[in-house]
Amino acid sequence: MSVPSDMMVTVTATDADTAAAMLSYSGNVSSCASLTGAVTTVRCPQRAQYTGRATVRDPDGNEDSVTFSFGPCQTGSTDF
Repeated sequence: MSVPSDMMVTVTATDADTAAAMLSYSGNVSSCASLTGAVTTVRCPQRAQYTGRATVRDPDGNEDSVTFSFGPCQTGSTDF
């Protein structure tokens, strides 16, 4: 049986003509959770490699996305 654990996903984005508070964040991590902000804690069972995708959108409709992955009991951070 896999025990779920928390993983904090932090998305850092900048936009030259938009304040950070005006950016919207969305995405998900495999089948575990949805990303709802710049920082989201997801809870996933420790049994597999998980893939995620985060999208940041400004009020003008411009957006960019990034994919990432992490495995069971993995710590650290990755810059994209």
